[in-house]
Amino acid sequence: MNFRTLEDLNSTIFSHIHELPKDIDIIAGIPRSGMLPACIIALYLNLPLTDIDALAENRVYTPGSVREKPRYSVHEARKILVVDDTSASGNSLAEAREKFRGSEIFSKMIFMAIYVAPESSKFPDIYFETVDYPRMFEWNCFHHHVYLQTACCDIDGVLCPDPSEEQDDDGEKYIDFIRNVPPRFVPTYEIGWLITSRLEKYREETECWLRKNNIRYGHLIMMNFATKEERVKSGSHGRFKAEHYKRIKDADIFIESSERQAEEIAELSGKLVFCTDTHKVYEEGIVRKTKNKLKQTKNRLRHRISMMLPQKLKRIIKRLIRRQ
Repeated sequence: MNFRTLEDLNSTIFSHIHELPKDIDIIAGIPRSGMLPACIIALYLNLPLTDIDALAENRVYTPGSVREKPRYSVHEARKILVVDDTSASGNSLAEAREKFRGSEIFSKMIFMAIYVAPESSKFPDIYFETVDYPRMFEWNCFHHHVYLQTACCDIDGVLCPDPSEEQDDDGEKYIDFIRNVPPRFVPTYEIGWLITSRLEKYREETECWLRKNNIRYGHLIMMNFATKEERVKSGSHGRFKAEHYKRIKDADIFIESSERQAEEIAELSGKLVFCTDTHKVYEEGIVRKTKNKLKQTKNRLRHRISMMLPQKLKRIIKRLIRRQ
């Protein structure tokens, strides 16, 4: 799974923004997803922003009172950049082109996508990065009609907030939390697998909450401990999720809230994990590489400190260590 986060989107735009023509005067986004990169580009270049419907009506958004007023009207603009986040089938860009074909401003318009599939690079005039299938983006990962069905997802911290310490009493307060906690996200399509640290004894309440909030799923996998105390003592939250994720051959991504568990799931499963708390993607190789770098840094610091210490002090420290 090729996954791109909001941080990736911003980084990609920042790295490639110098490639845009210098005579662009207006940025127009294709709603909805295209408005996100369009806004980022407009902010970086300090250019007027609009959407394609407003553009057709010769309207540009009015900036805040502390900002410079738009320097160009639609008809005075030298070039107008029309932006979408991605191009797969090319339909959104084609519809935008047809909307303005034959108009006075059509010849001024440049159509771009931030990300394209390899076979879709012919659709935009400009693109920044090729991202092959399968792929998901953070800003619409809960609304993808295909890949959500191959996803594993935690519940607490992702689909709803985590319970507070007071609510997490493994009793009446916790049951009340499960029944009444407001959802954070309601995915548009069915999630393949919900894999949660909630205990099996709360299955009925959990299933009821999922139905009430119209959250569809293929399978619900829960931990089989008698009490919260047993579960905590086992310390197996990440391992439990990783084992199931690894066994599910069709699962391409795990969506987890805890950074520590995300790292553990990625390392044990050898598969991709997206952490909603850190907005980062974790993979087995990345986790191991990061740990190795930290270890190397720690060793280098130890060596430098050692080199800085006087020989006499080193001998004293060694003698103290031997006595322990």
